Amino acid sequence: MIETANDRTGRALYLWHLLNLSSEDRMLRFAGQMDADVIVKYVRNLPDTDHLFAYRHGTELVGFAHIGNLADGRAEIGFSVDSEHRYRNIGYKLFKYCVDFCKIRGIDTVYTFCLPTNDAVRRIVSRAGLQLNDHDPGEAVALGQHPDIMAYYNVLGNQYWRNVYDVNRHFMRSLNFS
Repeated sequence: MIETANDRTGRALYLWHLLNLSSEDRMLRFAGQMDADVIVKYVRNLPDTDHLFAYRHGTELVGFAHIGNLADGRAEIGFSVDSEHRYRNIGYKLFKYCVDFCKIRGIDTVYTFCLPTNDAVRRIVSRAGLQLNDHDPGEAVALGQHPDIMAYYNVLGNQYWRNVYDVNRHFMRSLNFS
């Protein structure tokens, strides 16, 4: 079951979820290393305009998704699932929920960053109907418009994605993440 987690309690649970990911899982979630202190700063600095969603299996919170950068018809989606609850379609359900959430709000372009070796996220993104743009050896970017809005496309050039990457890198550096 997916539920909104935008209040103070939801953010605390999101922080708890991220801190309980293994270092390898943090690498997969953020496409880079994230220490605990950086994760705390990251969650504390989430804008109020961002959206958090929790996936509950019974009484247990087993996954989270985050939609950020809701501007100019674009949004970034990040998600993670506890390791013991993987391979149950939870990641796909969270990601697809976020894509549909964006579509309803007029956001027609979504993207996510993942390592090129993160086959699970790559499959989820493709299954949701987005194209993977392997423009940089260090990451893969999923982008596209939801098929219900418009046909698949990849018209944004590499310069746009390099700008997005630079903004994210600057944000991470502001949190003392290099």
